[in-house]
Amino acid sequence: MYRKGFSLALTLWIVAIISLVSALYLEYGKKVVQKTVQLDKKLKVILEAESTIELIKFYTMTGAITLNRVQNGLLKKEFPSLPSTLFIDGRETVWKRSIIKLQDTGGMVGINDIETIANILDSDENSSKDKKDIIQDSMEDWLDQNRQTLLNGAESIFYRENGFEPRDENYFSAIEELFLVRELDNLSLIQKNKLKSTLVVSNYVTHNIYTMDLNLLGKVYNLSKVEIEQLDKAKKEGKELLLNLFYEFRPEAFNREGTGVTPTRVIQLVVTTSNKGAREQIKLLISFRANSLNAFEVLEYNN
Repeated sequence: MYRKGFSLALTLWIVAIISLVSALYLEYGKKVVQKTVQLDKKLKVILEAESTIELIKFYTMTGAITLNRVQNGLLKKEFPSLPSTLFIDGRETVWKRSIIKLQDTGGMVGINDIETIANILDSDENSSKDKKDIIQDSMEDWLDQNRQTLLNGAESIFYRENGFEPRDENYFSAIEELFLVRELDNLSLIQKNKLKSTLVVSNYVTHNIYTMDLNLLGKVYNLSKVEIEQLDKAKKEGKELLLNLFYEFRPEAFNREGTGVTPTRVIQLVVTTSNKGAREQIKLLISFRANSLNAFEVLEYNN
């Protein structure tokens, strides 16, 4: 009787162990399957995003870039749902599972435009009284080749605690470098992303007042709130009225090189593709200034 009871108990223990091991393997298998499915979704989204990028490259290369748009009807037969007009002023276009955003760099701010960057960050309601001066002087000190600290700036001594030195050359190499500079290093992630969305890595950027957001235009040319509102109304009426009113407000900009409404043909392209929880964003800076060798040139690629 004792042996029978022992055998039964042993059998139950063996069954329990087998069941536990089976459950663990099933759970592990389930996780592997889930990860495989997620990876498959991610790869499909990446491929779709990259395919959309290539399509929009061809679309812009073969289309007509005028004022604040690209027009191309050549692809209607192959892609009937693709719009025949895409705007280059930062507007978003939803196509299939992708959001397409084109921005003429004339509507952006050059990374070395110290005054405009200071104006953008100083517009924060919570900014301190001296914030603009600190940003401007600190950026100047970061770039200049001397060791003399401006009144509100920062030189080597300030940065050595963090293990690096200021650039001491007359340019920023990347947008992220900005956030090493005193005062800019304290920005929140939201503030950084907002600023980054307006910037382009370039020493000189033509200002296109037709493709630039009017609030940003106000920061570039120190326009008042009333002037921005009047320009907004004029823009809805047409290009000529916008131009005339702008030059009335800022007559000194009339003969300034790089101010106008002509597209630069250097465009920031952002494609964001989403499907069933998977997401991929690709950002490119592309020059469509065609020459004898290249129809376009990718200047920057990020994903």
